Amino acid sequence: MTTLTFRCLTARTHSALLPLAMLSLVLAEGVLAQGTSTPDYDCRALANAHERLACYDDIFGAPRLNEFSATGVQSASGKLVKEKLVGRDTLVRERIEREKRLFEYPFTIIPHKPSYILPYTNNAKPNNAPYSALVDLSAEDQRLDNAEAKFQVSLKVPLAQDFLVDGSTLWAGYTQLSLWQVYNSEASAPFRETNYEPELFWAFDTGGEWAGLPLQNFSLGFSHQSNGRGELLSRSWNRIYANFLLADDNWAVGFKPWYRIPEDEADDDNPDIDDYLGYADFTLAYKWEGLTFTTLLRNNLRSSNNLTSGNVTMSFPLPGRLSGYVEYVNGYGETLIDYNHRNQRIGIGVVLNDWY
Repeated sequence: MTTLTFRCLTARTHSALLPLAMLSLVLAEGVLAQGTSTPDYDCRALANAHERLACYDDIFGAPRLNEFSATGVQSASGKLVKEKLVGRDTLVRERIEREKRLFEYPFTIIPHKPSYILPYTNNAKPNNAPYSALVDLSAEDQRLDNAEAKFQVSLKVPLAQDFLVDGSTLWAGYTQLSLWQVYNSEASAPFRETNYEPELFWAFDTGGEWAGLPLQNFSLGFSHQSNGRGELLSRSWNRIYANFLLADDNWAVGFKPWYRIPEDEADDDNPDIDDYLGYADFTLAYKWEGLTFTTLLRNNLRSSNNLTSGNVTMSFPLPGRLSGYVEYVNGYGETLIDYNHRNQRIGIGVVLNDWY
């Protein structure tokens, strides 16, 4: 019901305004009646946030299709008609849009790759070989334990918006991965390996569609990765890469080919790293009822001595703001010190932020 209150001025003014007021009341009732008519379905019953927003927008007249809405166009009869727009209705799209809103704040730091803590992992066959020239591995207290902790922190900051091209962003990223022999008290529980990876990349937001494909984002970047060690334990490499991110509904696919920048032979600590890690990462992520599954695959593309590496993770809800995290690794390049050693590791812990 709509109530209109008129202030009584004089009898004469009241008489003059009464027909106009009644006409306004009739028009208002007509507009409201049209806007509050019962839709074909209850908006509150829609589980998908984008569809629910489109439903309410259809009722109250707000624009229904913006850069991160998924469905909802109005037919000639005024009914809501569901229309699938390629790549728009995705959790990846939500994350991209959230990041855009954070650009407005100074000193913005945004999660990049997953950040997690695995207090316990078990490696079936630890790689003792790199340390053989430094310690006596025949002594039991100098050998690596199968059990160790593993954690990763990954952040990025926007450096410039609309960098050279409208809608693009220049980013700086940093990822640090550590393996800690925390249970190896006989060897003084050392951090046996830490990898540092600063990177600079130029990202293009495609808006969720490119050539009919659900391409959410495309980026070009430069990455330096090293373990910060000297002499025999030093490992490092530099790469330029492209990264394609496709996503629709609750799935996402990433394809990241790279080219290693050549180094002087005398300075190259790992000249054969391509023989083990190949030339690209292929990542698949899927979210289902609160669970997120990811798979990362690599292959060296050799006809002889063909090597494939895989990393499978699952995150699951926990009380509070954290999620549980399980990881299984089988392959090469988990860390730089192990680039030519096949690790078989399983670990459990918590993840602070997932891919999306």
